[in-house]
Amino acid sequence: MPIPCFGVNTSGIALATNGTLDPQSPKYHWQDEGLVLNSAHGERLQRHRSNIVFDEKGQPWLSFGSFWGGIKMRRIDAATGKPSQPIPPSIL
Repeated sequence: MPIPCFGVNTSGIALATNGTLDPQSPKYHWQDEGLVLNSAHGERLQRHRSNIVFDEKGQPWLSFGSFWGGIKMRRIDAATGKPSQPIPPSIL
């Protein structure tokens, strides 16, 4: 994936997990869980400025976007940290 640059709409969001945030713990180890969402060259949406938000039932959602196409939200599977269901690129 290309390195994101200002004004370029190729970007992505990846996931890294860790069993603890205590760097002194023997369980402290970041694990690359891979790509969550990415945008293709020419697509009218950037996938950056991301944040996890929770609704009133505790369901996680990923907010992302800006510059082209505004802010979007995707429902996240709490067990995997990835989008809960595939959505065709045409409706993102």
